[in-house]
Amino acid sequence: MCRQVHSVNESNKCFFVTNNTECLDPDALVNYLTVAYCSFKGLHVLVYTVGILWLLVMFVMLGNLAEKFFCPALEVTGKSLRLSQNVAGVTFVALGNSSADIFSALAGVNQSRTALVFGGLFGSGLFTTCMVGGVVMILTSFQIMERPFLRDVIMYLSSTYWAFCLFYMGSIGLASAIGVIVIYVLYLVVVIGSHNLYQKFIKTVPPPLTVYYDMETDCLQTSTISTLSVLKHKGECDENTALLPGPAAPCPITGYNVTRLHRQAQPFLTAITPVKLDKWRKASWYKKIYDIWKAPLVLLLKLTIPAVRHSKPNHNWCRTLNALHLITGPVFIAFAIGHTKMPVTDLVSTCCMVAMVGAVVAGLVLATSSNMEPPYYHNVFAYLGFFVSMSWIYVLATEIVTLLKAAGVIFNVGDTILGMTILAWGNCIPDMVTIVTISVKGGYPRMGLAACFGGPVLNLLLGLGIPFTMVTLRTGEPIKTEFDAAAGILTAFMFVGLISSLIVIPLMGFRTSKVYGFYLVLLYLTFVLVTALQELGLLFEVT
Repeated sequence: MCRQVHSVNESNKCFFVTNNTECLDPDALVNYLTVAYCSFKGLHVLVYTVGILWLLVMFVMLGNLAEKFFCPALEVTGKSLRLSQNVAGVTFVALGNSSADIFSALAGVNQSRTALVFGGLFGSGLFTTCMVGGVVMILTSFQIMERPFLRDVIMYLSSTYWAFCLFYMGSIGLASAIGVIVIYVLYLVVVIGSHNLYQKFIKTVPPPLTVYYDMETDCLQTSTISTLSVLKHKGECDENTALLPGPAAPCPITGYNVTRLHRQAQPFLTAITPVKLDKWRKASWYKKIYDIWKAPLVLLLKLTIPAVRHSKPNHNWCRTLNALHLITGPVFIAFAIGHTKMPVTDLVSTCCMVAMVGAVVAGLVLATSSNMEPPYYHNVFAYLGFFVSMSWIYVLATEIVTLLKAAGVIFNVGDTILGMTILAWGNCIPDMVTIVTISVKGGYPRMGLAACFGGPVLNLLLGLGIPFTMVTLRTGEPIKTEFDAAAGILTAFMFVGLISSLIVIPLMGFRTSKVYGFYLVLLYLTFVLVTALQELGLLFEVT
């Protein structure tokens, strides 16, 4: 075990972590334990500070990737494949919303950190259903839609029990992993089938726009990030999703007698600007600091990932920038695939070859397109954006899992604890802000509460089914799982929270109550307290 480094003398810790295979992570860009015990030996405060800042950077990049690049790419892809809004919502949009959990779980399984995977998936679900759902109920009072609520809670309870059984048995084979995906498919059938039956026999079909924020249509329950479009429709949010219809008005450059170079550079510079100055001036001081802090990260993403958005002028087409994407995007994909499998010299030569091919394709794009309107093949860039975003997310998720593993070794904390706290909070806090904003400021509390129960169902099924299926197919062997006392506590509180909601909310006539909201928040805080006491050895010993 790598944690045995604590029993080694301070002078020998560097030698221990560099010569212990369990302390090395070949899939990561940085070996954090080597940095902590060798490069910054003895500088504990500096190591902790840099580690926390770097973790925040990766979580911010992961959130921006999912919201502004990966989800729009999936939505445009769904439209290009002529999928209905319902099918797109529970497949492509759900995949986008669950991308952080899926790739974090995949990175954890690849590194044999199944306890971290369990803690992350179950911890994020408990946080969302209890903490976020409780806050929504405390701040607003509304009538819950009975059928969707019962469907999602029962499905989540069943999925939680199935996942608990798989981890508790000690291994997950190919059949079990595929079984989780089958459950997801059955959930899709239930969601789409019940929606169609409801529309056909009970309610008339609403206009295309309202289908995304009318909870009675049952369409938004499988999407959390896409619900940001509702706030935009109400003038409260500055980010659109590609599912919102709207004309693609051209945005020509007018009013200036400028050189040809300036005319070419102006759209490019506008497109890559990470901060919108007009909105930045009106923002609060802390929002300005946050925007400045994340500006380099957003710039890096904009330079490598094309974002096709049908709701933006010209569908977000920028001729020069999109041509550049044909070089930077494939180069990053090659780097993400090869950095763990190739020597540095081979990796550099491979990236150079990919860049040359991309430059040829970029030249063809520049020759067959104009600045004034997107070309007929513009949607192809959405597919490129999908693959580049997926590569970014996997690289970041791998780094987050590796850093959490290092933190577990340094602080002598179990993977389950790290998963249910830091990993879960990092993935869920942005969603919490979105859901609370939709519920309180946006005026759609039904939608917000539906996301609290419908979203975690998909996160659990996709985050468990896809990674374990991929790894078992590649290795041909079952994956051993870990189930410790912390996992047992987490599972128990999950069951208590879901069963409480399944019993109490119908007894209240499907009307929310501040008292029950406080109960859910208190339940989560109690879980955190019990977990902390157990980890400190004050509750009971781990066997």
